[in-house]
Amino acid sequence: MSRRWPVLLAVLLQIGAVAAIVVDKEWTLHRGRELVVQTAPIDPRDIFRGDYVRLNYLFSRIPAGRVDPALLHGGLRKGERLWLAMRPASGGVAVAARVQRQKPEFPYLRGRVVADWPVKKTPGDGQVTESLRLDFGIGRYYVEQGRGRVLEQIRGRRDDFQRAMRVRLAVAGNGEALIRDFDWADLSVRTSILSTPEADAPDERASAVIRLSLRNETDHPVTLGLRPDGCSFDLIPAGAFSGPVELLSEERAVFCAGREPVPHRVEPQGILDIDIDFNQPEWWATVDGELKPLGRLPWPYRWRLVYREPLPAGLRGRILSRAFHPGGQVD
Repeated sequence: MSRRWPVLLAVLLQIGAVAAIVVDKEWTLHRGRELVVQTAPIDPRDIFRGDYVRLNYLFSRIPAGRVDPALLHGGLRKGERLWLAMRPASGGVAVAARVQRQKPEFPYLRGRVVADWPVKKTPGDGQVTESLRLDFGIGRYYVEQGRGRVLEQIRGRRDDFQRAMRVRLAVAGNGEALIRDFDWADLSVRTSILSTPEADAPDERASAVIRLSLRNETDHPVTLGLRPDGCSFDLIPAGAFSGPVELLSEERAVFCAGREPVPHRVEPQGILDIDIDFNQPEWWATVDGELKPLGRLPWPYRWRLVYREPLPAGLRGRILSRAFHPGGQVD
């Protein structure tokens, strides 16, 4: 009998450890502070663990400009824990504000560095910093058997309209997050290429024309304000490198000054097409002291278009394009 006690004690300790984890997660789900973020589901099935939706968050890849400068010196190691300060954005969701070592005011998340993060130099493009990749432990949402495929159908195919997911997180005081629930954005988005440049095109024709199509998925009309010449949209980094889009601000500010939004009404299931010509000078960037078309930059410089105007009250979800390169390739 005396020999059995150590085994029994070890079993009880394991059961207690598992129970503590379960209780901790249940406490977070019921008592954690709510944070709503936006993503899109991909790859719907894990044959070993049942149906799930794999989630891809924009804040899992952070441009260097949103990292505390104190972290830029010496780099970061895989597995390090960092805080991500969040801020409210349009469509009732939160977006990344700043990565830092110190705990910020809520809203926030805490994640792990996915891979060693050095500063890199790309030949011919000056010094650029690779985006920082973080994992927050909320990349999978398990659902009932068979439901993962249904969610994929609602999301839509890569080459068609895609509807973003709004994920409601429960966040504990230590920054750990669990998925509480989700709903869907009210507008689905399709990103397509209308024209691509010829291989020997001059700089003024070296970029593509992108079409962003919005479909109203609600049961009521939606009115969006659009400024001419794409002035209602900004670019946010989406590729491995942060890119020089911050250098567009001065030129775009001058070009877009005085252009007022024009209302566009979109009926239920109606489609609004928005064409943006990246050959226009306001989309060029200064790289190594030289003004260049974005279509001339290497493939790692990819971005998303984001709608910058105020959204109608109650409209759910940010308006974001798929990731693309202005030379004419869509991820």
